[in-house]
Amino acid sequence: MTINSNLKDHILESIGEGVFTVDKNFRINFFNKAAERITGYKREKVVGQFCKHVFRSKLCFTDCPIALALKSKKTIYDFESHIHTKTGSNKPIKLNSAVLYNDNNEPTGGIISFRDITELAGLKQCLSEETNFHGVIGHSKQMLEIFQLIRELSESKAPVFITGESGTGKEMIANAIQATNNRKDEAFIKVNCAVFPENLLASELFGHVKGAFTDAIKDRPGRFELADNNVFG
Repeated sequence: MTINSNLKDHILESIGEGVFTVDKNFRINFFNKAAERITGYKREKVVGQFCKHVFRSKLCFTDCPIALALKSKKTIYDFESHIHTKTGSNKPIKLNSAVLYNDNNEPTGGIISFRDITELAGLKQCLSEETNFHGVIGHSKQMLEIFQLIRELSESKAPVFITGESGTGKEMIANAIQATNNRKDEAFIKVNCAVFPENLLASELFGHVKGAFTDAIKDRPGRFELADNNVFG
């Protein structure tokens, strides 16, 4: 049994994914209700328009999904892209594209189905931020508490002293504090306290005046005075 055009259109209108078709000149000739909902455009405004002028995706000008399907002679599945909606927002989507052929196996246009993945993209970003925090990777309750502590420290102007065994990632924590600080573009000095003898550590951190000890031949500012952002480990 051959499905007539009206039934085909009804089927395409009933699905949740956005669907549009173009002719061989890449002008839109079908635009379903889901496509209207995702993009914000009404079909009467886009039918007859070049698809690249409607969606304004970078792919439209570099790697057009329909052109890729035509070149490879295969359907393109789960291709990630972004489109510009009517309101001007940049919306992430996943799309499938295929070339349409006539009875003589000649290409007559193309069809694209797409779905909005804004929530999925947001979830991925959230998970990424929680498990890879400026180079510090972890997802346990303890690590998430450390990430939150770093955020709180980044709002303070107080010096930070980091302790821990060698190899536990003190410098990574220092870098994360610096990266989240609102003064991250200012001077930043990290001090590895382990490399200084105990009798010189106070001098290194707080400075000294000429004559304070045998080799103090001149005044020397401490690390506290050299930078607004101080992280010590």
